[in-house]
Amino acid sequence: MRIENKLDLLAREVGLSSARDLERVVSGLVQALFRDCVERGYRQSDVHELQTAKDAIFPGQEDRRLLTVGELSEYISIPKASLYTMVTMRKIPQKAIVHLGRSLRFDRAEIDAWVNQSKEG
Repeated sequence: MRIENKLDLLAREVGLSSARDLERVVSGLVQALFRDCVERGYRQSDVHELQTAKDAIFPGQEDRRLLTVGELSEYISIPKASLYTMVTMRKIPQKAIVHLGRSLRFDRAEIDAWVNQSKEG
């Protein structure tokens, strides 16, 4: 039996309609776990280990290099409104900001470097 079929069966067993719904639920739980780790002050290396585990479970998402404002808000636990203000006031490094038409995106690697630098200094 293919893995997709197994995931569909598992999804139905827990009351979901598809494997995609199961993936969304698990992904949401993982994101909540990341936020909790950040709020509790876990070391960046611990959060990185969790990210590595998540990437192993959900291959294909690890290469998402650009984050939306909402994703960045969840990723670093800062409200969206504060992020917009920080962009306007140039508190976020310009090399981390990507303008796609009228949309903002953020380079995950640059954001990680900025967060790590903020913690050190």
